[in-house]
Amino acid sequence: PISILQLSVRASNCLEAAKVRTIKDLIKKTEAELLALRNFGKTSLREVKERLSELGLSLGMDIAELEEMM
Repeated sequence: PISILQLSVRASNCLEAAKVRTIKDLIKKTEAELLALRNFGKTSLREVKERLSELGLSLGMDIAELEEMM
């Protein structure tokens, strides 16, 4: 679940409203797609990118890349 990223309440709520509930759902998104979400701005984007980076992940990844890492 996305909760393992320990995101801020704002970022978590925006992602939940967009039905982004798993890391897999999240990495399929692009920066532009996330910024298009209501109340999801540059600060939330930076937070998400930092948390994903800590796990060796990034936005816009191919699911095959994720599966190779596991």
